[in-house]
Amino acid sequence: MFTAEQFMALDMLERASVVLEHGCEMAERRDGCYAVKLYLVGDFYVELWYNPAVNKIRSLQVVELEALLPEYLKDIDVSDLFKGCR
Repeated sequence: MFTAEQFMALDMLERASVVLEHGCEMAERRDGCYAVKLYLVGDFYVELWYNPAVNKIRSLQVVELEALLPEYLKDIDVSDLFKGCR
C-alpha cells in the first residue's frame, strides 16, 4: 500500500483509482454543489470532492481526520439511540 506522501505524488487519475479500488468509504457530507466523501486508504484519510451535476472529481487530498471530524459528526443523527430511554 501507499504512504500519504506516495499517494499525493500520483496524478489525479491514479489517486482516484487507488481510492475507489482500495479505499474504504467512511462518511459523506455535502458542501455546496459537492458531495464530499471521506475514505480510509491504508493508514491515512482522503477526501474526495465530487460534483454530481457535471460528473467530475474536483479534488482528492490527504486530510487530517481530527481537523475534519466536526464537519462529518454534525450530520450524524443519534436521536434514535435514545428513544425509550428515560
